[in-house]
Amino acid sequence: MEALNRSLDSVPFQMLTILNNDDPAQADTFLRKLNSNLPVLVDADGRTAAAYGITGVPETFIIDAKGILRKKIIGGHDWNSQPAKDLIKSYLP
Repeated sequence: MEALNRSLDSVPFQMLTILNNDDPAQADTFLRKLNSNLPVLVDADGRTAAAYGITGVPETFIIDAKGILRKKIIGGHDWNSQPAKDLIKSYLP
């Protein structure tokens, strides 16, 4: 995810991570070890998870610039692959 985020630095794209049912301090430590600058939103009350119908982690939601959910991917994914980059770019303006 970090590599994808960095590779799209010059386009109108924003990646957000949402922490659900995990300790924010542990997430911060993990991201620091990875030298990651991904923003982490904490879903402390689970409302975001409920709104998006999260069944487990990881789950990825691709939302376009108009706020429309375009794709939901359940499970791990190689976000640094060319097909993943092409998928994201297909939703960019």
